[in-house]
Amino acid sequence: MKLFNCKTILPLAFLLIVGCSKSTDVDFPITSSSEAAKELYKKAWYYWDQGDGLKGWELMEEALSLDPDFILANLYVPTTDPNKWKEYKDRAKENSKNGNDYEKLAVKMWVADVKAALWIILIYVKSLYQNIQAAHNPMLCLGMPILE
Repeated sequence: MKLFNCKTILPLAFLLIVGCSKSTDVDFPITSSSEAAKELYKKAWYYWDQGDGLKGWELMEEALSLDPDFILANLYVPTTDPNKWKEYKDRAKENSKNGNDYEKLAVKMWVADVKAALWIILIYVKSLYQNIQAAHNPMLCLGMPILE
């Protein structure tokens, strides 16, 4: 009986190497005139990820009350009022001209999504992934990995 064989050692070595590798996950750059609004925005996403959409909705609206020109909050705030929805999206599009690269791409991806142009979204996500290699959110936006 062999104590150590290739079928045991190789998978364990692989798990050890992968498990001990160092990688950092960076947050996307978010611009807002209010640090409190940025924190509320992040908390809103946390609650949405946890399945508590109502709490996320409330926090996103609170973030917008602190900074009405917050690009990403305007882009992602949920509403059932079509006039408010258009107002939020128009404000996000207008303010994205002064936003950072991530915010500009996020707005472009939203516009492409509204036009049902999936291939355009994939191009923007790939561009976002290439610009911010350490971030995980571009792949999660579509629920799939970006393959080169």
